[in-house]
Amino acid sequence: MRKFDYVFLTKLVLPDRLSSLLACLHQLQAEERRLPAVMAENVAKAVEQLEGRVFPGYALAIKKIDEGWADVPLSIEGLFSLVQLALPGTAWESEKKSLVLDQAFSAYLNSENAGVAPLLRVPCLMLDLLCIAPFSTASTAAALLLARHLLYRSGFVICGSIPFEEMILRYRYFYQQAFLEARKHWEENDSDYLPYIEMVLSLLYLGSRVSRLRPGSRRGAKRASIEMLVLSSALPISKAEICQALPHISPTTVEAVLGTMVRNGMVRKVGASRAARYIRA
Repeated sequence: MRKFDYVFLTKLVLPDRLSSLLACLHQLQAEERRLPAVMAENVAKAVEQLEGRVFPGYALAIKKIDEGWADVPLSIEGLFSLVQLALPGTAWESEKKSLVLDQAFSAYLNSENAGVAPLLRVPCLMLDLLCIAPFSTASTAAALLLARHLLYRSGFVICGSIPFEEMILRYRYFYQQAFLEARKHWEENDSDYLPYIEMVLSLLYLGSRVSRLRPGSRRGAKRASIEMLVLSSALPISKAEICQALPHISPTTVEAVLGTMVRNGMVRKVGASRAARYIRA
């Protein structure tokens, strides 16, 4: 039987990559710069593409989160009501899954009381909700909405202006690989949350960088897209594969960004000429 407990994160020694991501995100929040308002309608469309279904309440829910959504209590009942508000008319897969999700919510609240960092405990709840799959076609939407609300309530307010859903859609393949890796042995209580936590934080960071760009500025967005693609790849990736994944970016730009990443020590170059591949250092 699946057991939920996120308190282990208080004693976990984090990998350097994850510690660096946490530090970067906390720095962004500490700077208190207001990111451009996220376009709720575009975010809702991204969720629809992920789920293959229209959720009429999602765009409104995003707008309410950006306003604070202070009227939703941080409790098991409040979390359930939050999901139902954003996904009107969505039926639960089964009563059993609803009860299991209740246990996951309880574990989340316990981890908050134990002092687990929000940027670590929220992805854990997202992963468990997706593994429980309480809705036949809306589990991803529920997980994303809860992540936005819980991070906002925990003080990470800039998440209200990060197009997180669009980032998942753009890097869907790599996001899915991280999810599949993290959910291995989930039923046996031996899943590894770290790959999924790292992917979620990476997409939040990338989304924050994209949001900071001036209107009409595309150079930074292209560089960030290439960096994210290479850094999130578990296997060495070639220039040709990057160009195929990002057809809107020229090969010249890809080559220039890769060269900078190698010089800065972000990635290692494996092989030479057309056989060259790049992997996170």
